[in-house]
Amino acid sequence: MEKKKKIIKIVLIVSIVLFLIILIIANKVAEKKKIEDEKENYYANKIYNSIEDFKTVEEVIIYKKAKYIKEEESNVEGYDVDIYTNLKYPLYTDTENNSLFYKDMIKKIAYVLQYKNFRVIDEEKNIVIAAICDASKKSIVKLYVNGEENYWENRELATNLNRINTQEASRNIVIQSEELKNLIANQWKRNKLKIEITKNKIGDYEIFEEQGLQIRTIYKKVFNIIFTSDYNKEVVNNIKTGTDLKEIIRILGTPTLGEENLGLIGYKGEKIYVFFTESKISVYRVEDQYEKLDEFIILIEKFEREKNVKEFVNGITDIWPDYDQYDWDKNYVHLQYTLKGIKIEFNISSNQGITYSSNFTGKIRENLTVQDIQNNIEKLPKYTFFDSEDSVYKLELERYFGEAEETPGE
Repeated sequence: MEKKKKIIKIVLIVSIVLFLIILIIANKVAEKKKIEDEKENYYANKIYNSIEDFKTVEEVIIYKKAKYIKEEESNVEGYDVDIYTNLKYPLYTDTENNSLFYKDMIKKIAYVLQYKNFRVIDEEKNIVIAAICDASKKSIVKLYVNGEENYWENRELATNLNRINTQEASRNIVIQSEELKNLIANQWKRNKLKIEITKNKIGDYEIFEEQGLQIRTIYKKVFNIIFTSDYNKEVVNNIKTGTDLKEIIRILGTPTLGEENLGLIGYKGEKIYVFFTESKISVYRVEDQYEKLDEFIILIEKFEREKNVKEFVNGITDIWPDYDQYDWDKNYVHLQYTLKGIKIEFNISSNQGITYSSNFTGKIRENLTVQDIQNNIEKLPKYTFFDSEDSVYKLELERYFGEAEETPGE
């Protein structure tokens, strides 16, 4: 009996000791979590005015809304530090490109680590972002995501190519405006559009107030024709200016361009783009026949060999004088053919060369199409870029918002 009491006593003591140990550990864990939460809250709300304000890797990680786990000496040859974290945002999806976000994070970490080589590792998501730095120049030399250089650029290119090759089929636009019928029958030549009414000129547009028309002409062809509230006839599909956008959507279906909440919706037909606002209808021609495209390609190939920007651009404007934007100086060039879906830029953006928009339907080089590049990204020529947006829609959006700023309430 005495022995049994001793055993019970020992078990009781051991249980109490274990309970106290568990309690101490739990308190320490809770205290550690409290400290971590306070630290995270402090860093998350701290105001950083410049990169010099960051002192630790942990600060950078928390500032970027990620979970800091640890950092340690790297066991991979060529790298000094491994940083473990749980990243909050995806690197890239078809609708979300976080390259600027993560490149900024890497830039700040590189500064804090005094430009040692490092890796940011998210084991849950199987992500490794590796940075090779040059301490003497205080710069990042190379950046790899899961071993792939130019990760974001390659993803964006693939997405843009895919969007170009999967454009929605043209809507059945029934043209009723006599002015549009006339233009289409006469290859959009301005001199075939007879309007015997006094006109004004505002910017690039001829204004015919009585007839409710605004016309922009480029190289003898109508580039854009706008029907205003004074135009009281059907333009397309029994739709007049001022028709409610919901009614237009009921007639033509979901807009392929623009959104109702923007106040601008658009559709691409076989022969025209047509955009609707509260009071106007704006029309551009669809240009899918590329005259002198072979000459354009010859100019590109010559530029690739000789790198003469001035000669290249002059050659393009000679064969295609119908550009709608041309800004240049001795240090930069911006040349745009919106209807063709082609833009040439140097020293304006990171895309130095030719950018093809989603409405471009021609070939890229002799015996090279957009589909070929999509199938094999290695075939992408130098100085060649793609934009997943329709350049006609982008221009109309600029025109619409510019007009809204000039005439509030439009």
